[in-house]
Amino acid sequence: MSAVEDALDALPEGAGALRALIAEVAAGLEDIGPLQEALRWGQPAYLTDIGSTLRIGALQDGSLALFAHCQSDVIARHAPLFPEAGVIEGNRAIRVGDVAGMADRLRPVIAYALRYHRAKTGG
Repeated sequence: MSAVEDALDALPEGAGALRALIAEVAAGLEDIGPLQEALRWGQPAYLTDIGSTLRIGALQDGSLALFAHCQSDVIARHAPLFPEAGVIEGNRAIRVGDVAGMADRLRPVIAYALRYHRAKTGG
């Protein structure tokens, strides 16, 4: 088992499904190049040459979360998709309860992050 798989196994339920959703979204984006998977800060991380890193991790209360770089607008731009109280964690994370139930709202977040630098420059 790889270090990324070990890290995923240590995360709350749904981490594998979130990983699969990120891979699914990336596979549908022809302009991003290869999706890279690595560990960043001990968490599974997903990045592209033109994107901003996404990480899968746990919040302090143990909830599964999708993290974006805190100095990007990835989370803030998509916050209106998650009007429920407690889902958005500042400018850095989305609390993910049911991956399948949230997938349609998570897809645009993931796509935007994986294209972040191109999206910011209008390319």
